[in-house]
Amino acid sequence: MYREALAAIVHKWQKRGDIRPEAKPANVAKVMLSFFLGHIVQSAMIGDIDPETAAKGFVGIVSSQLAPRR
Repeated sequence: MYREALAAIVHKWQKRGDIRPEAKPANVAKVMLSFFLGHIVQSAMIGDIDPETAAKGFVGIVSSQLAPRR
């Protein structure tokens, strides 16, 4: 249910040009949901991460140039 809703949002972002067209919306949605759930659990258990910090960290990850796989 949540993944399907996120996949629909990802598809809209692809049409807008925010996400590469070759990305599979279902795969992106799975990662997004994992990120959201992890944030909720970490916030509940440790409480040391606010949404702004999490968003900045996520941007840092996705805007980085990944090293080629060997």
